[in-house]
Amino acid sequence: MNRHFVPRFFAVALLLSLLLMTGCSGSPGFFPVEHRAVISEGNALIAYVTVQLPEPARVQIEYEAREDAGTNGTQPKYRTPLSDVATSHRIPVVRLRAETAYRYSVGIEERTGVAFVSEGEFTTGTLPEDLQAMQRTVTGRSTLPLILTDYNTEHSNYFVALDSEGEIVWYFEHRRRQPRPDGTLHNIRRTGQGNFIYMVYRCCIIEITPLGEELQVLLANEVDGVPHHDFQFLDDGRVLYAAWFDHVFDDSANGGSAETVRPVDTLRIWDPVNGGSEKVWDSRDHWDISDPGQRARWADGFSWTHLNTINFNPDGDLILSLRNRNQVIALSPDYKHIRWSLGGPGGDFDFPNAGDRFFFAHTPTQLPNGNILLFDNGLINEDMESPYIKGLQAAGALERRAEEYSRAIELRLDREAGSAVKVWEYRATPDIFSSILSNADRLPNGNTLVSFGSTPRAAIIPSAIMEVSPDGETVFRLNIVDPRGEDWRYPRRYRAYARFDSIMGETRVE
Repeated sequence: MNRHFVPRFFAVALLLSLLLMTGCSGSPGFFPVEHRAVISEGNALIAYVTVQLPEPARVQIEYEAREDAGTNGTQPKYRTPLSDVATSHRIPVVRLRAETAYRYSVGIEERTGVAFVSEGEFTTGTLPEDLQAMQRTVTGRSTLPLILTDYNTEHSNYFVALDSEGEIVWYFEHRRRQPRPDGTLHNIRRTGQGNFIYMVYRCCIIEITPLGEELQVLLANEVDGVPHHDFQFLDDGRVLYAAWFDHVFDDSANGGSAETVRPVDTLRIWDPVNGGSEKVWDSRDHWDISDPGQRARWADGFSWTHLNTINFNPDGDLILSLRNRNQVIALSPDYKHIRWSLGGPGGDFDFPNAGDRFFFAHTPTQLPNGNILLFDNGLINEDMESPYIKGLQAAGALERRAEEYSRAIELRLDREAGSAVKVWEYRATPDIFSSILSNADRLPNGNTLVSFGSTPRAAIIPSAIMEVSPDGETVFRLNIVDPRGEDWRYPRRYRAYARFDSIMGETRVE
């Protein structure tokens, strides 16, 4: 053996070892890293970065759009949470835009922090057909990092996350359990474990991971009722939800059938961990369904009270919106007593200004100052023949709108005087009439997120999401049109949601 071979061999080996330890990015010392990125087969906006290490360690991915990706440098850089300690990793990367080139760095935790030692690239895929057809026009920039909303077409149901510029950066498609048009998505909330629970109208309540993996399901049935419209988490993690049960009664004295069937509202609590549900409230305990005076609306096939919102006020009372009664009530935490009612038959507050009344409202919340913020759909003209509307008209307490429009409205409640007075409202320019769906949400910075979720001619008139300042300035507006829409019911959105800072715990790198 050549006596010079051994020293040269070790010198070359040492040099190669040092080069491998520095990694592709030039960061100082760790060990060789094997990695690659692939786009999920089922979702064009989810990438998986697989990382293989010779020794166990925690890993995170830092990623951003390439300079030539066409985003004009407006997309921030993000980091995934640190993984568990392992040698093999498969790390999901979310909050991505479609058909965009990204570069990423692999970070490995050391004693002194995370060293980013190697880089790679990937390009996201194309949005599904129904989301491609979702034409979006954006004005301004939202102060919110993410806005979630549902998007329901005749053939599909999606939740999407929009960034501050109105671009889709995450989506999930609900797979219908039966092909019927009433499978509209109703409400989505995040669990304490970072998963999502959402409701499907007249179908079910479902828990999923942010990657779309289904975990728990409560299906409509004779025992648990028909879930609809809204739910809330209780402190112990259980789910309080609205449920319909069919009620059969004799309405012949009022010109109806001797066997009239109407869905009646209850509140039930579902335990996703142990299963099962229990009833805690029934609308029939407070109002007589056979009394025409307790009906603000009575149309064939419609539910009686049509509970569409469940919220909590600062004192722990439940704030419920009963759409077909044109009424908001405060229900005690033990579900036994109505503390006050606003609007509707027998309401506790007068409206000194007839134009301050709301009709078929959604999403009332009681603000810290005691005021009530809600979305007033304004569906008056359709129900001019109902006993409730006729009574208001006879009493001079109704201001019929020459042009139908919807709005967000804030009402101040004077308990001593028993009056409700408008202190703030927002109407779109030009007016938008959303006869169903929609919501208003006061943000921590004082702005209000207002969603006009449906319009009579979806192919022409846009539904819209706005962020509005306290003085009424529209700081962000997203118009949504689907030119394929023919039936007025499609496309439509139930709500827009503001309480999401991340999809999977990713953080922005400043």
